[in-house]
Amino acid sequence: MQPTTDSRSMSGRPMAGQGGFPVSNEEYDLITILHNKLEAIAAYQKYLNDARDGELKQLIQECMQTDQRLAQRLHEQLHKYHGADQRAVGSR
Repeated sequence: MQPTTDSRSMSGRPMAGQGGFPVSNEEYDLITILHNKLEAIAAYQKYLNDARDGELKQLIQECMQTDQRLAQRLHEQLHKYHGADQRAVGSR
């Protein structure tokens, strides 16, 4: 694979500050992970409706609770990045 000479990250999208992309790689990653967790939580709801076995329901609930906690942490971390970006813009 040839090294790239343009201003793109490994994901193929322009990096923040280059080409006008509005978020950093880290923010993009946080948003993507959060999005995936929220989709998983919605899917767990459907799986709970399908599950008849009590042990399976318990396992699905545990998965959902874990992803809910992680989604909350990701959301909080995203707010920290957003706040830091706002402070940086204000100091320019």
